[in-house]
Amino acid sequence: HPGVELLLRIAPRTLVYEDLRMSRSDFAFVLATTPPPSLCFVPLRAERLVFVCSPRHLLARAKRVKLKSIIKETFVTAGQHSDYVSMANEVLRSYGIENYTVAMELDNMEAVKSAISLNLGIGFLPLLGVRKELRTGELSKIRVEHAQLECVLALVHRERKFFTPAMAEMVQFCRKSFLLRNVGFKTESTA
Repeated sequence: HPGVELLLRIAPRTLVYEDLRMSRSDFAFVLATTPPPSLCFVPLRAERLVFVCSPRHLLARAKRVKLKSIIKETFVTAGQHSDYVSMANEVLRSYGIENYTVAMELDNMEAVKSAISLNLGIGFLPLLGVRKELRTGELSKIRVEHAQLECVLALVHRERKFFTPAMAEMVQFCRKSFLLRNVGFKTESTA
């Protein structure tokens, strides 16, 4: 659409939600495990979370690993204030896992993936963030005996948000592109 300005910004979910509430953004895409309060949360697709390790790690060769035993490993994560760490912690808590050993906290996912590839620990990351490294062999997926662990890629906006025709078309395009697939939790507030 001519004249439409599209700004893509990567930010922590708390800032994204604040920008939406303050009308600094029209809508956002987030990975989340729970809907934010007082915002419309439209699930687009389920996104798997996977445990990964260096190809040199013993778990890379294991056929299947029990979830409880994987937690005995040391982890490389982003800081405890990171969105994906808090999201991973929510998912793990839902399976009764409260604590695990963190060997190293780094400031971004690329650094975390690099440290894991150097065999400095294992990680628990969104599959969309490690697909390339799994394909190239830089990382190995740990096959865990458990239900699939997931978060949701969702469109988030203010309640009763007016969408211009161009915005509505963008939202429809995204909904079709992401092809709502296996989203396994309910939301109170969906559009």
